Amino acid sequence: MNEGRFADARATMAELRLARLSPYERSLTEQFLVSLSEAEGNLAAARAHLLNALAARGLNPDETRQVLDRIRVLDAGLSVEPQ
Repeated sequence: MNEGRFADARATMAELRLARLSPYERSLTEQFLVSLSEAEGNLAAARAHLLNALAARGLNPDETRQVLDRIRVLDAGLSVEPQ
């Protein structure tokens, strides 16, 4: 992903069996997908992945607060994003 090979990163992530991951692993996977979506400029998808990270219930209280803060930042960005 650091080299801008977003399609390759997505293909690798698609190989994961999310149902087999622990809640913590699932939350981390979703956070990686947040970073990938943001790098691609897809803020709506990034927000959805943040919600998925919360729904996986694998985050500690500090991580949960950080995710909620990121959602607020994305919401602000989405409200000014051109339609």
